[in-house]
Amino acid sequence: MILILIISQISGHYFGVINPISFFVLLFFPSLLKNLQGDTIEYVRPFWRFFAFWMIYNLCSVLWAPLPLRSIYYSFLFFINFMIFMEIIVFSKKASLPHDSIATGWLLAFLLTSFVGIWELQTGNHLSVAKEHLSRENPMADEAIGSYTSVTFYNINTYAIYILEVIPFIFYILASNASMKKKIIAFYCFLVGMVFILINGSRGASLSLMVMSLVFVWLLRKGGTKSIRWTLFAILIVSYLFYTYGEAILAMILFRMEMKGFEDNSRQVLYAKTLELIYNSCGIGTGVGSMVPAMEAQGNYLRIYYSHNLFLEYLLQFGVVLFSGFIYYLYKLFVKARRVLLPSKIVLYSALFGLPFYSVINSEYTHLHFVWCYFATLFVYTSSNSFDQHAGITKLNTVEQQIY
Repeated sequence: MILILIISQISGHYFGVINPISFFVLLFFPSLLKNLQGDTIEYVRPFWRFFAFWMIYNLCSVLWAPLPLRSIYYSFLFFINFMIFMEIIVFSKKASLPHDSIATGWLLAFLLTSFVGIWELQTGNHLSVAKEHLSRENPMADEAIGSYTSVTFYNINTYAIYILEVIPFIFYILASNASMKKKIIAFYCFLVGMVFILINGSRGASLSLMVMSLVFVWLLRKGGTKSIRWTLFAILIVSYLFYTYGEAILAMILFRMEMKGFEDNSRQVLYAKTLELIYNSCGIGTGVGSMVPAMEAQGNYLRIYYSHNLFLEYLLQFGVVLFSGFIYYLYKLFVKARRVLLPSKIVLYSALFGLPFYSVINSEYTHLHFVWCYFATLFVYTSSNSFDQHAGITKLNTVEQQIY
C-alpha cells in the first residue's frame, strides 16, 4: 500500500480530477480505519485532530472565499491530502520495513518518470498535459527555451519540485545497507535528476540540489570508509559530467541569471501583494482554494496570480493559526532528526535545509498530492520501528566487538 500510494503520485496532472491517487486513497480508506486502534490511535492523534480542525476551517471558509464552488472543490482535494498523510504514517507504523519501502517507492517512481523525461529531451516531444514552452520573455511564466522536461507535471518548475523531493530518499539508499543493485539505480537517478534540473534552468532548484548534496556529503563523512568511497565516486562522476556537458547543461542557468533582475522584482511584487491580502484578512486567511481568485481580484501589473512561495501560500489561504501548526511540524522534524540513525538523519536534514530554496520555485504547493505524500514520508523517518532499532543495536555491538 505504501509503494502504491507513493508511485501513484507520478500521474501528476495527467488524469485531472479523476486520478489514480484519489482512487487508491479511497480504496485504502477501510484499511486505514481498521488499523486505527490501540497505540496507533495515540500515535496519530495530533494529526487527525489537526486535520479535523483544518477541514472545519475549509468548510467554513466557503462562506467568505471569493469563489465558493472552487473552495468546495479544493476542500475535497484537501480531504484526499489528509487521507494520504494519515495512510502513509499509519501503514508505515504497521509495516516491517517502512523506511526501506518508502525510499524504494520514491526511487521507483522517479525512475519511471525519468524514462519519459529522457524521451522528451531526445525527441523534443512532450505529453499532452505539458505546458507549451516557447520562449522565456516572462521568467515567471514557467516557460523554457529549447529542450526541457516536465513529464506529467505540467511545467518545468513542478517537476523540479518533484525531483528535489525524491533526492533525500536517493541519499538514504546510498547511505544505508541497501544492495549494490539498488545503490546503482539510486546513483543513476541522482545523476538524471541533476541533469533534468540543470537543463530546465531553475536557479532555485539548482541551489536547492547543491545544498542538499552538501548536507549529504557532510553527514556521510561519519559513515566509514565505504561511505567515503561512494562520496568520492559521486564527486568524480559529477565533475566529469560538468566537464563534458557543462556548457550545454548550464546554458539555461546563465540565461536565467541574465533575467534575474526582472524575475526577482516580480517575486517581490507577488510577495508584497500576498502579504497585503493576509493583512486585509486580519490573519484569518482568504479561504481554501482562494489564492488565484483573491490575487486576481486584487490585481497587479504582472497579471500573475500566484504567491510563488509555499509559506506565503499557506498563510494566505489558511491564516495564522493553521500556519503555526505547519511551522511547529517542521520544528518537530528538525528536533527529532537529531535522535535518529545516520541514513534517516540524512533524509531529514537534506529535506529541511533544502526547503527554503525549493519552497519558492513553483507557483503553487499546498494542494499538490505529492507534496503531502512527501511531508508524510518525512515524518516516518523521525522514528524507528523494532527492526530499525535492532539493526542499529546490532551494528553498534559489531563495532564494539571490533574495538575490543
